Amino acid sequence: MSLLKLDITVTAQLKQWFATASLRFLTAGLLTSLMYLPPASVYAAPFTPASDDEVLISLPKTASIDVASRSLASATLSDAERISRAQKLLAIAYDSANEDAFGQAEALLSPWVNEEKATQIPIDVYVMLAVIRQHNHEFSKALELLNFVLTAEPANYAALMQRVQINLVLGDYAAVRLDCQSLIPIVSSAIAANCVAQVASVTGQARPVYIQLKNLGSYQAYFSPAEYLELMLTLATVTHRLGLIDETESYYELVLAQDEDNMYAVLQYTDFLLEQRRFGEVLTLLEQLPAQVMTLELQVKHLEALGESGQPAAYAAQHRELEDVFAVAKTRAENFPNKEYARFLLQTPQHASEAVKAALANWQYQKEPGDLLLLVRAAVAADSVSEITLAKDWIATTGLEDQRISALLEARDVGTSNIAEGEN
Repeated sequence: MSLLKLDITVTAQLKQWFATASLRFLTAGLLTSLMYLPPASVYAAPFTPASDDEVLISLPKTASIDVASRSLASATLSDAERISRAQKLLAIAYDSANEDAFGQAEALLSPWVNEEKATQIPIDVYVMLAVIRQHNHEFSKALELLNFVLTAEPANYAALMQRVQINLVLGDYAAVRLDCQSLIPIVSSAIAANCVAQVASVTGQARPVYIQLKNLGSYQAYFSPAEYLELMLTLATVTHRLGLIDETESYYELVLAQDEDNMYAVLQYTDFLLEQRRFGEVLTLLEQLPAQVMTLELQVKHLEALGESGQPAAYAAQHRELEDVFAVAKTRAENFPNKEYARFLLQTPQHASEAVKAALANWQYQKEPGDLLLLVRAAVAADSVSEITLAKDWIATTGLEDQRISALLEARDVGTSNIAEGEN
């Protein structure tokens, strides 16, 4: 029978088959880019699970912290009850970036803290403890737990995803690639492609990733809403670094229109608006957020917008408040917020040298593109040659493409060259 005589139902089925096959082909093309990446040593965007019914460690959601923790004070909680409540609290923490939820989950899991890696502890407890340690920036401890889990269960989806997140932050891209490969047979094509895209986009493959993610985005109907939004958020961060202004804005707005509580998107979009000098929009965006999700990083960004918006009284008041916050933080033995402090100091030119020290201290632990951008901003402001050299070496080694960083370094090099010519 001639193909021209196929009935419309068969034709429609063929079209869907070809579309699905094309999607598989495009996704496979992105995945195989793992083999061609240059060797390397990145809140990267956090991963979203494959459906709205899942969270990072398959935790049930709940409406409020009170529901999850109403028996927290009871000393008679069974292990199962503690685990269940901790799962609910971490679900809240991921949904809303609520610090109290993280703290209460940690309290519920406290009986196991000193027994980590004991064989009788459920695997979910290890993963939850790793999530909390990552949140507290105790990356080495989190990795130790995740490594233990993955030795016992090499295909543990939650542990692999969490380890990818941490190693992206640490800039261990070789480790990320290996875990992305491990994820390919156990997760959807979209999640695997997103994993590969994130590491490829910071190791010299930003433009190919941009093109392929745009192609994948045209197959929205074949992704779950969560998968599609995660791909679009990765695309937003890639276009952001490539300096594609209009596309960046459209992708961030698309994500936030569907998921206004996505705090990673809020953080990145706020940076974008500050860079575009749209300070009024920054204030509007941040001032509508609930107080419990206004992290220290967002507070510092709010201060920047105030300082550029002709509101000296409000700026001075918030500046004093943040000075007090950092003063208290300095009295603690560990986990000083160097990233936020460096950004805070950069608002006062005479503190540029101190800002470099804080930005460098942050860089020792966190090596995402935004961390390098902060270091370069501080180094250029203080004319600190060693940190500028460090940044150039990192870019040369990894292939990172970020137009914001490139512009700062090029402007600095031109200025230095002009000064040298003037002296001659």
